[in-house]
Amino acid sequence: MGFMSARSFRQAAISAGESYLDKRQEMRDKIEEFRTRAADKKETLQKEYNAYYKEEKGNMQTFKNIATIVGENYTDQLNSFVMSGGDLNSLSQLDSNGIVDKLSTQTPVEGQVSYLDKVSGDIKLKNEEVNQSLQDQVGLYKGTSTLFTRGIEERGIKDIQSDVGTISAGDPIDTKFSAGKSIEKSNLTNKDITDITKGFDDLYYKEIAQDEYEYDMEDPKVIEIFNKSKILQENAKLQGIEINDITARAEVLYSQQYDWYKGDNLQYLTPQSINSPEVKSIIEEFDSNISGETDLSELQTYVDKVLPLNKYAAEMLQNKLKEEIAEREQKTNVDDSVTVEDVVPKRPSLFGIPLGSKKRKEKQAEIEAWDSKYGNTHFDDATLMTVTQQEAWKDSQSKKGGRSKRNIQQYVD
Repeated sequence: MGFMSARSFRQAAISAGESYLDKRQEMRDKIEEFRTRAADKKETLQKEYNAYYKEEKGNMQTFKNIATIVGENYTDQLNSFVMSGGDLNSLSQLDSNGIVDKLSTQTPVEGQVSYLDKVSGDIKLKNEEVNQSLQDQVGLYKGTSTLFTRGIEERGIKDIQSDVGTISAGDPIDTKFSAGKSIEKSNLTNKDITDITKGFDDLYYKEIAQDEYEYDMEDPKVIEIFNKSKILQENAKLQGIEINDITARAEVLYSQQYDWYKGDNLQYLTPQSINSPEVKSIIEEFDSNISGETDLSELQTYVDKVLPLNKYAAEMLQNKLKEEIAEREQKTNVDDSVTVEDVVPKRPSLFGIPLGSKKRKEKQAEIEAWDSKYGNTHFDDATLMTVTQQEAWKDSQSKKGGRSKRNIQQYVD
């Protein structure tokens, strides 16, 4: 084997050096190409994420808007509605009554995850997903070097990672908010009546013979519902309003199932009927004592005594007392200037009044005035609280998250 001449050796060394330099330059060019591809990939992924983020943020805001319209009593139903696949955008197109009607049929799922928390978690996962996709793109460039170009590759990859960075997650979205006071549903729709009475009938409307059905009038629940329905109908009739049996039962059943419901017809539901033995006894005592010899303060005690039982009986006696006062003052007509305790009006309602309107502000002022004058002594339907109920309400007001007025109605003296 012959020795390589000096000239040949020099030529071989030059050729090897040129090849080495060519490969390093080739790797540098490849790194720049990788950098461009990575930047393009990031731009694509960022647009994809931004569109997803914008849509989900909008859905969360729509959820909050609807929850604010209907209030805290419907938030669980709204959560179950959307978590079970309900269309938020379609729901948001309805008016407040339409939303309430839709959600009233939704049964809340106990322990169900919050929709807002779920979406917030989904957004976080999406951001992690697109960032991983970006890093995978950068990782494609690794391992393409030779022994002589590895250093260029390693430095280049670090530079690309530094330049590309990560996909921006966007501003944090607050999942905590207060839905506020619930919307007031003033009356039941035909669907409400059908739905609420069906459940009752399924339990208590029994077949006693072929094609013959009757309510189980020995069941305490049936007795309670029928008694309260009758009271509601009797009181409404005194005001010139006829309420049929099915609607009356539905009003009572709905108020028991949904303690936030304060429909207009419930104003006629009093603790006792005007024909109950206790109320009739008070009325008879008043009538037998209303004469010139009986002190007016004594007559007023009958009014005060019957008021917690039936406000319409109290109103009737109060009017008789006004007439007696006018007669004693030798007046032919009732003098409106005579100072006699007036029958308390119902608490004003904001139902159906647009947010931010002048009328809503005026109505809010009326509510504040009512609360200031009657809020600690009367229920919203103007029924006077008993002493025990007033104490329970006072105690509830002193505690955060205390009982509602509806809940303290169970307390009796």
